[in-house]
Amino acid sequence: LLASSSLLFNMVEPKTSEVPADSSATTEETFLQFEDMDLSIFNKVIELIAIKIEAKNCDKFMKLLGGYRLKMRKISCVLKDIDGDSAYRGILLDESITKEDLSELPEDIREEVQKSSLGTFKHPLTIDFDYYSPEDALKKLFPEHSESLQHGFELVGHIAHLNLTPEFLKYKYVIGKVILEKNKHIRTVVNKVDRIQNTFRTFEMELLAGDPDYIATHKEGGCRLQFELSNVYWCSRLQPERDRLLKHFSKNQVIWDIFCGIGPLAVRAAKMGCKVAASDLNPDCHKWLVHNAKNNKVTKNMQCFNEDAREFIRKAITESGFLKEEFQKVDHIYMNLPGDAVEFLDAFPGLLDDKEDLYNITDRTIKMHVYGFNSAPDMPSATEEFRERIRKAFGRNDILEETESLCLD
Repeated sequence: LLASSSLLFNMVEPKTSEVPADSSATTEETFLQFEDMDLSIFNKVIELIAIKIEAKNCDKFMKLLGGYRLKMRKISCVLKDIDGDSAYRGILLDESITKEDLSELPEDIREEVQKSSLGTFKHPLTIDFDYYSPEDALKKLFPEHSESLQHGFELVGHIAHLNLTPEFLKYKYVIGKVILEKNKHIRTVVNKVDRIQNTFRTFEMELLAGDPDYIATHKEGGCRLQFELSNVYWCSRLQPERDRLLKHFSKNQVIWDIFCGIGPLAVRAAKMGCKVAASDLNPDCHKWLVHNAKNNKVTKNMQCFNEDAREFIRKAITESGFLKEEFQKVDHIYMNLPGDAVEFLDAFPGLLDDKEDLYNITDRTIKMHVYGFNSAPDMPSATEEFRERIRKAFGRNDILEETESLCLD
């Protein structure tokens, strides 16, 4: 990559002050900045053929030429004020038309153009950095690695969240700036610094370009969800699973969302008329959960908690008054903490021993939606491994014979 890209930059080592304070730069590394990039590499002149016509005949020629007109993003095929006269226009032809005699056009179109136009002329079209799409700009910069860069960021409101692999870290500020410059709706570009390793499932991030504004607004299922990306867990790729699951919920059903995050499923379920008790251990998630419930006008359908999952389960089942009456008789329990959710099932066994069944739980069918990762090599192995984890958590071997429904992705 260094060899193939060295001609694209002025290879000047930035001063220490030019590298953001949160950079992971070391004395052995040179981080290239967007300002160090030679934008002239994007400059290109294309020699085109244009047809001179009277302005009043523009629509006629546009229809006549059809697919033989120039088709380039952000560039009109119509030139105005030819020779400084507003009475005349020029129509640029496709790059495949290179001869002024128009011999490359179909005969019938060529004859009509020659009869009705005012002749042809050459028009040099100059394109530069502003012309390129984000994908094309990155392809130009990193031709050997463009495929991985095209799919390298997640859009969260106005924030572009990248997860750059090591070979691109040297160019992270260039990549961030290109993404910022080429996407007018993006105001902040960040890179994930490390894996998720803490209890709250948050990750350290560094600012690559734009404003240090991490409060995002995400629209989903008719709801507006706001949250501070730097303090909460969020994954846009989970939306299709939420869409799928919500189809199994019905109005007035009771949902317990035990690892709710900032409330994407909880708020949407409440919006459709479910009664939702939602909890998350992260205080910042709880803050935004309450905010989103209020902002989407679903507070009457929600109870929000900042509880450890096992404590929430224990209190919800055994403590009278912990949940309001309309949130007690649960129909669906949603447990989306992929790395550990299965292990939290150990909170259920024994809760009703020697205690009154407050909500008639034992007399009703409750659906539990539990998620987990698995690295087994095939589906049968993955299924059995997941079953075994659930049996172990419940401390029973006589479950999951006829009641399970596995959805593997």
